[in-house]
Amino acid sequence: MAIALRVLSGFSAEPLCTAAATRGWTAKDVKAAIEELEGTARPGQRLFIYGEAFCEGGRTLGDVLKKQVGKKASATGSQQLDVFLVKVEPVWAAMLQNVEDGWMELRDVAEQFQHDREVVLAAMRAKGTQLRDAAEEFRRDREVVMAAVSSNGSALRFAADSLKRDPEVVLTAIRGSDLALRSAAQELWHNRDFLLAVVQEYGSALMYAPMELRRDRDVVLAAVCNDVTALRHAPPEMWHEPEIRRVALEACAELWPEAAHAAQDRCQLACSRQQRRARGARMSEDALLAAVLA
Repeated sequence: MAIALRVLSGFSAEPLCTAAATRGWTAKDVKAAIEELEGTARPGQRLFIYGEAFCEGGRTLGDVLKKQVGKKASATGSQQLDVFLVKVEPVWAAMLQNVEDGWMELRDVAEQFQHDREVVLAAMRAKGTQLRDAAEEFRRDREVVMAAVSSNGSALRFAADSLKRDPEVVLTAIRGSDLALRSAAQELWHNRDFLLAVVQEYGSALMYAPMELRRDRDVVLAAVCNDVTALRHAPPEMWHEPEIRRVALEACAELWPEAAHAAQDRCQLACSRQQRRARGARMSEDALLAAVLA
């Protein structure tokens, strides 16, 4: 849906320029349009919509509109949106650019700027682990933490405990780094939907699940489909669930053909001819799984 974006001076409300935007535009897109139409360089811009700062942190114009007017008003048709532009001092703009480009870290900027949300967001996008140097208020700030874990998933360990319980934040972090698995709140591992999403990314995360979910067929199957060695963390009875067993055996035979042959050979030597006829197939499968998962 088209948005008629009217850019006004943050001090006098004087119209500066107008741009044709879409709901998917981020602050970066808006700043680029302003730089082209009005001339103020992107680092020298601070944007405000509905009295709140519109920073380069992933939010879109659509998110802003939804929050302000609700879903009913976001139907079809064009909309007009006023954006207020405050031009900042060149020194601040240069510092922000250095933070964005990774030339300067959050801990190195002047103390007053360490509490500037736009500076903090720029630091998180450049290097997520700088969350460790952020003030406590920003470690509790969902948008700041999302920017940090999107840059480096392991930054989750520096987030406030409340955000370590947020499924979306934690999943974003885990998709960026398996180190984030250790920082997820324990209670999340009892959330079946969360666990299913995680084991599809890292099957071995099944180790963090409570025993009742390690006995959940769908959870174990999803984990084994991602990583056959996740079967180590499932209880023995799950090894004999037909679909899980089929997927595991196919993966073992494909990934470790030598182990498959060795397991079958050991089984043949251990069984008498009569036993081989009666139990050979099942025992060779068990030996294969035991060999490759040992």
